[in-house]
Amino acid sequence: MIFARYRDWRIARARGFTLVELLVVIAIIGTLVGLLLPAVQSAREAARRTSCASNMRQIGLAMTVCLDARRALPPSRYDGETPHEGNPTLTRHSWRAIVLPFMEEKKIGEVYNFKTDWYDGHTQPTVSGTTNYFCAMTQVAAFVCPSSPPRSAITQIPARGRRAAITDKAKFPAFSDFEVVDRVKGDRVLPAATNPYSPDKDAEGNQGALRRNFPTRLKQIVDGTTKTLLVVECGARPLVYVQGTALMDTTTGQQKLSDEGYGWADHESPFALDGCYSNGTTTGSGNRSIAMNGTNDNEPYAFHNGGMNAVMCDTSVRFLSADIDLPLFCALITRNGPKTGTKTEAMVTNNF
Repeated sequence: MIFARYRDWRIARARGFTLVELLVVIAIIGTLVGLLLPAVQSAREAARRTSCASNMRQIGLAMTVCLDARRALPPSRYDGETPHEGNPTLTRHSWRAIVLPFMEEKKIGEVYNFKTDWYDGHTQPTVSGTTNYFCAMTQVAAFVCPSSPPRSAITQIPARGRRAAITDKAKFPAFSDFEVVDRVKGDRVLPAATNPYSPDKDAEGNQGALRRNFPTRLKQIVDGTTKTLLVVECGARPLVYVQGTALMDTTTGQQKLSDEGYGWADHESPFALDGCYSNGTTTGSGNRSIAMNGTNDNEPYAFHNGGMNAVMCDTSVRFLSADIDLPLFCALITRNGPKTGTKTEAMVTNNF
């Protein structure tokens, strides 16, 4: 009797799962994976956003050290034109090259030479380690947002100004996902009936915290350091994205490239704010209403859900909502501009 029961138990155990039972188990596992995957992705993005904010914090602190050392914040760029202050050789440089020595990048900063353009040396068969372009090819971790997509689709860098076209990927410059908005475009950013900004690009009321060719003294930030933007996100340039989708060039079949933003050293990287239309573009007619994340083609743009990180002039890093009103965003950019919005903590969802 005992042997028979033991035999029946062995047979039942050897039988295993039925097909129905197996399908039920698979369905349960699939459901659990489906529930957990969004949570995992959300957690990863939260970690990336925090890492991005940490990098931007380093930039803000470097700006403060630069301010202490030079009694001024750097220009947004030196574009080789006059008038200017502090660039007697009329060479071309970005603000990042100026702050490098103040952010634990002295090795690059000591090689970089402000008497020659940032792209000096790029035509050499092998880029010399003593040239500015060798520095420009060196990736600086603090200039990168981990949420931005890779730039592997770039096959060449077109010529611009005195910079020759670059077709060798091994000689591509190191890119950046963070940028300075050095002014608002008073001739287009808001509808004419409500636009308080001057069409003159050099008007003081249009200028951001950093201005091209001239350093900024703290007293020039009349609106206050806590209420004026210093650095924003503009991820993945020079590849162009519109509202989260890669923009393709219908002629070449390749992803479209911006005409600016070719590396952290590129003096053409800083831009003026256009504001985007509802379709995410900056060309055509209509009412511009999008302050960020419409397009990264020389406009504020991040690959975070719901907004972007930004550094204020007091070095605090804040997460600004993508729903922020365009007039308010203009007011945050300008250091002494028309008060088209209330510079309050509105639309700030997180502080770092």
